[in-house]
Amino acid sequence: MLDSSGNAGIHAFMTQKMKADLLACGFSPEQLAQLTPQEGDEILAAANIVVPDSNEVHKHIEIIVAQARVATQHLKEPGILQITLIHPLSEDVETIYRYALNDPKVVERMTSEAVSASEAGHNV
Repeated sequence: MLDSSGNAGIHAFMTQKMKADLLACGFSPEQLAQLTPQEGDEILAAANIVVPDSNEVHKHIEIIVAQARVATQHLKEPGILQITLIHPLSEDVETIYRYALNDPKVVERMTSEAVSASEAGHNV
């Protein structure tokens, strides 16, 4: 980036999280190298990148798991739940995570992976 006199400006530090979010928005590493942290913040704010609240995600998944367990309690094998990851630039399904409904740690695993994927820029 050049200042008004044409001199190269000194780039301040940009966090790995900001870089990951900007990459998820479609910026290349070369483009990131030209952005200041302030510009990155403005772009992410305009893109409406929302950091998920892991407590709210946990509560939501807990409700879904409880309902699924009640609905399938009469079955010998209750089945699976899944999380689908969609990249916002392509809208293509990239990954499907599957979880055994009878796994005692299913809520924690689903919460952790959903929040992590969302932080990496995927729609979950």
